[in-house]
Parts: sequence; C-alpha cells; structure tokens
Amino acid sequence: MKTLKLNLSTTVAFLALAAVSCLFNACEKNPKPIEKVKDGLNIRENEEIKDAAEAVGKAVEKSGENIKEAVKDATN
Repeated sequence: MKTLKLNLSTTVAFLALAAVSCLFNACEKNPKPIEKVKDGLNIRENEEIKDAAEAVGKAVEKSGENIKEAVKDATN
C-alpha cells in the first residue's frame, strides 16, 4: 500500500511539473528569423542561459512522456 501511495504521489508531482512547463511554453514568444540565425551561430544574447532553458524544457517534456508510459503500464 505504501508503494502505491508513493508511486501516486510521485506521479502527481511530475504531472504538476509538466503542467507548469506547459504554462511556460504557452507564454513563449515566436522567435524572429534573425533570432533563429543567431541561435544557429550561437551568438544570441545570454546564449548559455537560453540553451539551458531549452534543455530543461526538453527534459520536462521527456519526463512527461515517461510518466504517461509509467501510468499506462501501472494501470494495465
């Protein structure tokens, strides 16, 4: 029973994190073509910070997919 509660609380925590990530993505502005070129050349302002934020976003998306698969496996 404790394992089930732990799994459910972990799943809820990850889903909350994914929901917050979706909110941040919804607020994201569309980059201008010049920004895409600067991104490709790695010359954007605060490049390291922007790259780190993009990596975090991708990691959250991946963890959301893993959570969905885990919940699907657990319920079957």
